[in-house]
Amino acid sequence: MAVIKCVNCENEILDTEIVCPYCDCPVSTDKSESYKKDTSALGGETVKIAVAKDFIKEKEAIIAASRANEQASDDKKESADDAANATMKISKDDVRSDTLRRSLEEHKSKKSKGKNDHKLAILAVTVVGIFVVIYLVIGVFRNIVGEGLFEEDKGNKKAKKEVTSSAEMKELGFEFHSHTLTILDESILMEDYEANDEKPWREYIKDTTNLTIGDGVETISAYAFDDMASVRHVTLASSVSSIGNSAFYGCTKLEKIALDSEKSKLKSVGNYAFTDCSSLKSVTFGPELKRIGEGTFKSCKSLEEVTIPDSVTEIGADAFLGCHKLVIVCSEGSFAHEYATENGISVELIKSDEPTEDEPETSAPSDEKGDENQQTKPSGTTSESGQGETVGSAIGSEPSQPASSQTPAPTPEKTKDEKLAELMSQLAKAKTPEESDRILKEIDELTK
Repeated sequence: MAVIKCVNCENEILDTEIVCPYCDCPVSTDKSESYKKDTSALGGETVKIAVAKDFIKEKEAIIAASRANEQASDDKKESADDAANATMKISKDDVRSDTLRRSLEEHKSKKSKGKNDHKLAILAVTVVGIFVVIYLVIGVFRNIVGEGLFEEDKGNKKAKKEVTSSAEMKELGFEFHSHTLTILDESILMEDYEANDEKPWREYIKDTTNLTIGDGVETISAYAFDDMASVRHVTLASSVSSIGNSAFYGCTKLEKIALDSEKSKLKSVGNYAFTDCSSLKSVTFGPELKRIGEGTFKSCKSLEEVTIPDSVTEIGADAFLGCHKLVIVCSEGSFAHEYATENGISVELIKSDEPTEDEPETSAPSDEKGDENQQTKPSGTTSESGQGETVGSAIGSEPSQPASSQTPAPTPEKTKDEKLAELMSQLAKAKTPEESDRILKEIDELTK
């Protein structure tokens, strides 16, 4: 190990140093070589070690190169900044041009849309105008040329429809005319309906105010007319023997039930048959009735009088519930009388026309007096002028004078409801179409 001087700074250093610790100049003992290769102890890399003279030149070259590199990097940076500025400017111009392009496109689309809407409006107005012109032309044609033809065709179609409808109705077993529905055939009433079922006469329910059960019909099935809210009068033929459950349920406008109380064969009225018939006022049953079902006249608020014959042996529970105005007309001691008494219903007893044992039959005293005068008068006593015959005849005529002097009491005029009930009864008994038409015309005039 020896001490040497650095060729660059001339400071003393050990010969084992590779680089001068003072000036970082490489240390070399061989001055004849310009470069010497050595191996690094750390990485095994081959490095070039310059001598002092070459090191100065190399250092200057390195400094110059670094300056050149710095200048080049500055120039490059400036050029990059210029390029970026140029790019930014171009992008701003592109954005502006794109916005302008979009605004132009929107303007064009709005303009084209406005044109399309205008075209559609013109087309719609044109179509409407064409239809209006066609309608006016048809109207003019009808007024000038074809009104009679159109009316004739219309009348023919209507008549044909009525004929077809009438034929179909008769095949089903009923007919409808002048707000009157007439049941002709029992077959459509044989099977019980359910509540609110569609009946064969469903098309005429709202227009029916009068209902007639024709002669020959014996049974009215359950719920047969429960949905007839417009019917006001019901006429039952004397042949009807049974009214089913809820047959007239909810007929709120029903006012009168007409039936022949003497010839009626009605034997049974089903449960709730006339429930909620709130306009019904009076009913008179025939002599063959035996049963009035449960709740038959329930909630009939306007019911004032029901005539029940002695033949009735059964009246169901709540048959007259809610009938606050009701008076039952019946015979004393009958089942109806007992029922009314037990349920707190007013009763009007029917007076018998037969004389009782305490009330002997009375005879006309005038007849006895006349007979007595005729017996006591001598037969041979006569006057010359024939006064005997005159006196005798006068005496004999005394009993007849009071009888001839008695004028019959005027019959009260029938009310509209009574006349209508009578006409409905006649309609049920009508045997020919002519007679039915005549009665229906009278009903039309009466109901106007």
